[in-house]
Amino acid sequence: MRKWVRSDDHFCYMSVIPVAPSYWERASSLEQRTMLALLAYAAGDAYGFQCEFIARIKPPAPITIGTKLGWPAGDVSDDTLLTRLSILALAAQTPMQAQADFIGSLQSNVNKLRGLGPTTRSVLGLPVKERELPQVGSSNGGMMRTAICGIAFSDPTLRRVWITALTEATHSQTPARDCALALAAAYGEFDRPIRSAILAQELDQRIRERIENLDSWIPPHDGISNDSLDTLSAVVQVVESSKSVLDTRR
Repeated sequence: MRKWVRSDDHFCYMSVIPVAPSYWERASSLEQRTMLALLAYAAGDAYGFQCEFIARIKPPAPITIGTKLGWPAGDVSDDTLLTRLSILALAAQTPMQAQADFIGSLQSNVNKLRGLGPTTRSVLGLPVKERELPQVGSSNGGMMRTAICGIAFSDPTLRRVWITALTEATHSQTPARDCALALAAAYGEFDRPIRSAILAQELDQRIRERIENLDSWIPPHDGISNDSLDTLSAVVQVVESSKSVLDTRR
């Protein structure tokens, strides 16, 4: 068992699954919720990769884990693995040290990562597809790997500082950073409706206007792109319209 973050007054105590039944039984409700969130995150990644970059799936949604060439069934993508590296970076003493630690971990684990997005590939000096070059710096990878880290902070100001540092390790453009801050706030303030938790943050005006007027936004028919704002918009719509896990895949 490993503590997730520092145990000072500004952070909630967290642990990483898997855990022994005896630990689960004495864990607080926040600890249990966090462990379940980590498990659901990885499971959703293993299930959802089969649907990436394709047009909206016609009902019924698949209820099994599909396969993809060169990708073992049930395996997770870079999103889960980079989230793990982001979580471990929170053990640093300062936000900037966490940023440096994440970059170091990213470089040492590059051969284990499958499905890297354009921004992370660019940071690592790896080839980027020509059609994805405009997305470098503004893609959704930063927000996807730092979102769940929002649970670690009881202080919104500290959350903003640390999530900014972790996100900007790879994604330096304002939309990517602010979408990461928005989604981390949704995780960190899970007792509030997702839209109100997001709108309580200081955000780029374009992001704020999208979320405020989200009821009139229609997701692209050919699927959600790597764009940070479109990804955030889709997440909020899914959360607000879903009553079950299966609903989130429809």
